[in-house]
Amino acid sequence: MNTFNTIFFCVVVVGTNLTTLCLGLNLLFASQKTKVELFPIVRKTDIPGSKYNRSKRTPAIIFETKFNETKRVKFTIDHKAKIEKAKMIEVELSEGLFGFEIIKSTKLK
Repeated sequence: MNTFNTIFFCVVVVGTNLTTLCLGLNLLFASQKTKVELFPIVRKTDIPGSKYNRSKRTPAIIFETKFNETKRVKFTIDHKAKIEKAKMIEVELSEGLFGFEIIKSTKLK
C-alpha cells in the first residue's frame, strides 16, 4: 500500500471514530433541563423506501429552526392523518455537552 492510501485510510477511520465519539458524548452528557419550542411546518413530504421497495413511503415534515436551518422529522404511517392537519410542530429540546441541541420529542399541532 502506498503512502497516499495509508493516509487516506487513517483519515477516514480516525475521522469516523472521532465524529461518533463527539456525537455520542454530546448525547450522553446532555442537560436534563428541557425547553419546548413551537416551529411552523415548511413542507410535508414522504420519504421513499429502499431501492427495491420504493412504494413503501414514510411520512415526514420539514420545519425551519430559529437558526434558519431546516430539519426533517420522520413519523410512522399511523401519523399520516395528523400530519395532513398539522400547521406547527412542538419540539422538546435539551442542550448537549458541546452546545448542540438534541430533539427529545415532537408533537404535531
